[in-house]
Amino acid sequence: WNVLFDLLRDCLVEAGSPSPAAEARLLDHVRLHPFWDYSDIIEALALPAKTAWARLVAWHDRNLLVYDDGVRMVRRLHDAGFALSICSNNPRSGCLLKLHRAGLADLSRSPYFEHLFCSNALMGQKSAPHWWPRLLGDLAVPTERVLVVGDNPRDDMLMPRAAGFQHFVLV
Repeated sequence: WNVLFDLLRDCLVEAGSPSPAAEARLLDHVRLHPFWDYSDIIEALALPAKTAWARLVAWHDRNLLVYDDGVRMVRRLHDAGFALSICSNNPRSGCLLKLHRAGLADLSRSPYFEHLFCSNALMGQKSAPHWWPRLLGDLAVPTERVLVVGDNPRDDMLMPRAAGFQHFVLV
C-alpha cells in the first residue's frame, strides 16, 4: 500500500464510495495494472482530477525535504549543456510530483531532464533484467558517456553494470 493511495481512496469516499469498497477498487486497479501511474488511477476510477492532484501536490509539499544545493547543481549542469535524465522506480507522475516540489518541473514535464525513465514507461523496476538494456536503447548515448547516480548498490550499480554502464556514484 502506497501512502498516497490514502489520498486517492479518500477522494473516492468523498465521491460516495464506501471506504472498504473504495480501497478495494483502488487495490484491484493496481493489481490489474502493476505499472500504474497516478494519472491512470485518477482517470480509471473517475476521481475528481483537480482535487486528487491538489492533494498529491500538497502531500509532497508537506512531506518532502528539498535540498537547495542539489537543485542548484541540477540547474547548473543543465545550463552548462549536460543532458540529464532520471531513471526511477516511481511512476512518471511520481517523479514529476517530486520535481515539482523542488521547483524543477510542472506536473507534465521538466525542462531540466530530457528523459524520465520510470516504472510505468519501462514496465518494471530498476532491478529487473530488462530495465537497463531497454533504458540504454531509449537513451541512445554510449555507456561511457553516462554517469549513473543512485543510492542502491544493486539497482544503481550492479544492474546497470551488467547492462554495460561503466560509471557510478552511490550516495
